[in-house]
Amino acid sequence: MEILYNRFKNSAVQIPVSEQFLPLVLPKTEGKTIPTDYLIEPDKATILNTLLPKALHAKIFAVLLNSAAAEQAARTVAMQIATDNADDILTDLGVQFNKRRQQAITSELLDIVGGSEALK
Repeated sequence: MEILYNRFKNSAVQIPVSEQFLPLVLPKTEGKTIPTDYLIEPDKATILNTLLPKALHAKIFAVLLNSAAAEQAARTVAMQIATDNADDILTDLGVQFNKRRQQAITSELLDIVGGSEALK
């Protein structure tokens, strides 16, 4: 079974990751021999039955935290982009408003000048 999630690298980068979850894969030892004559108490089955679920729960919890951090970072970046776009739109609307206001003032001045010329 594989587990897929977004790994949080930084606020701008989230890396999609696919990791094997079950069965557990032990790291390969290249040419090294691992002594296997350890004395384990309690027996191996008890340790595996105790530690394996805890290790799996810890892995799932770490994946969920990583995904949540990546999601919040993506939301923050999206909101920053939206805020920047809104600021740009407000600036453009302000320029348009000032142009139309200036056109209205110029039109009124032309009407006043035209009216005074007609009275002469």
